[in-house]
Amino acid sequence: MYGDWWRGAILYAIEPDRSDPSRNTACNIAYVLSRLSDIAALGVDGIWIRNLSSHADFDRLVGRAHAFGLRVVGGGEQLRDTAARAHTPAVNAARFETKQAIDKLLEAAESWLRQGADGFCLGEIDWLVNDPAPLQPRTRALLGRLRSLLEHYPGKLAIGRASVQPGAFERIAQHAAGADHLRLACMSSSLQGPLDWSSLRHLIYETASLWQPETICWQLDQYGIVGTGDDQESTWHDAHPGAAALGLALLLSLPGSAILNVGMQFGERFGPSRPARASLQRFMAWRRSHPILRYGAIRPLILPQPMVGFERYGEGPRRILAVFNISPLPTRFAVSDYTIIEVHSESGFSPTVAGAEVLLPPYGGFFASVLPVWEWQEEAALAFV
Repeated sequence: MYGDWWRGAILYAIEPDRSDPSRNTACNIAYVLSRLSDIAALGVDGIWIRNLSSHADFDRLVGRAHAFGLRVVGGGEQLRDTAARAHTPAVNAARFETKQAIDKLLEAAESWLRQGADGFCLGEIDWLVNDPAPLQPRTRALLGRLRSLLEHYPGKLAIGRASVQPGAFERIAQHAAGADHLRLACMSSSLQGPLDWSSLRHLIYETASLWQPETICWQLDQYGIVGTGDDQESTWHDAHPGAAALGLALLLSLPGSAILNVGMQFGERFGPSRPARASLQRFMAWRRSHPILRYGAIRPLILPQPMVGFERYGEGPRRILAVFNISPLPTRFAVSDYTIIEVHSESGFSPTVAGAEVLLPPYGGFFASVLPVWEWQEEAALAFV
């Protein structure tokens, strides 16, 4: 009905550490398999797995994940490791400079697809070949060959990760737009460090400016939003107990897909706490019930500090309005331009609506199905024609 499965998909990242496979952690394949039911319960669409040590492990993982309805996307390091078994120096140097090296990369990718993987994720794609600048002709040629491979495997995905250097949004558009490029381009969430109204506003406008915003894939890490207690700079998690949930909700409401890189072990050091897990699970369930959030277009709102927001809309007149208060103080949002059809408290955010105003608590969000007043007036007029 809505096209390719990866549009708006959410993947849960698993990064096994092969240094100690005996520990009861994510580096143990049996442990990973035992937690797939918990991951599926979050409401994600699939997993992004890296560093599995054998084809047999991968086969077991694909079979069990598919049984839970989870797609499986392989990570770039695994592709490089597989290609490196041909002892190609260029591959070992993480650069694909020769035809032999590129052929081995494509062989490794196709091997994964034949094993049942639903796609693969490359590493930092701006510098896959030794061009002096990102996306030079040789890089474009490599992307074209990767896309040609995908045409032989309908329903399969390729993701490339863009570097965070200036111009990331422009490179994402170049990575993923068009029939001869990748299907998704990934970038970091840009929500690391202190909360910044100007940066968030810019992020929303840059996303909306993309020709195909659905091709972006947000990489949400535990340091920037969820927080781990490590010696990192100030994060959303540090700012306020509700700030991490707000940050996740904001990014998961934007167009595009996402990789949740928040750790394997639920409730433990590298995983979300039980309240955070419950909050994420609730929001994901609500998101899945509103296809506009997955497939719709976006229109940024011009809002004063400390609020940012946007509309998501499809073919019909109804829209989902999303507004976020990114400050430790309550603030008010005027909804006089809209007729509220339904306030979506099931998203996990329950602000107070009083007449034509919404009172947003500290780090609070507001999601509602609305009809812009001018469109409501136009529909009413047509009803009497």
